[in-house]
Amino acid sequence: MAGIFGSLGDAISAFGNSAADSAEAQGFTQEANTYNKAASQITGASKTLLQEIPLEKQAGALYGEAAGIERSNAQVENASTKIQEAQEQRQIYMSTSSAKAAAGGNGLATSGDISYILASSGQQGALTKQLTGEQGSINSNAYLAAAKGFEEQKVGTGIAIVNTKVQSQSMKAQATAYQGQAQAALAEGQALQDQSTASAAAGGLDIIGGIASLFGF
Repeated sequence: MAGIFGSLGDAISAFGNSAADSAEAQGFTQEANTYNKAASQITGASKTLLQEIPLEKQAGALYGEAAGIERSNAQVENASTKIQEAQEQRQIYMSTSSAKAAAGGNGLATSGDISYILASSGQQGALTKQLTGEQGSINSNAYLAAAKGFEEQKVGTGIAIVNTKVQSQSMKAQATAYQGQAQAALAEGQALQDQSTASAAAGGLDIIGGIASLFGF
């Protein structure tokens, strides 16, 4: 009788160890599932993040085109201003020349009033030309400032693309780390499950041994 009770005690202990190992194994399995789920979510977020790169590239190209247009506008403005200044210079020359010719024809070439009128006309023409040049510079500088702004925005898209790639790589590395932790948890859980199976088998053998001793086998 002592033999069977000893065998039953061993069996109970073995089954208890088996149940404990099995429960712990399930805990590791749940832990692995949690890591795998986190890795999957992070991988999905990384892929979504990378979808922003083509949009940033398109924006950068558009900013570059806009900057080019603004610089072309500045060149056109400069050329237009020079043409207008030349026309105004020619107008000054023609106006003063005509006034001198008319005064000479009337015998007033040396008149003080005529000299004043000619000087005043020349000054007014020069002022008009100066204002034209200044306004042209203002317009040209505005175009150049707009071009610089677009160029800075283009650079900003390039920086955003680099940052996006770096962030995506970091997320991938984190996902890989979680996957590694999941694999480790699964391996630990499997080892415990194998240990649980072995304990259960040992408990079964103890019961068989106890029964055999009871009948004198």
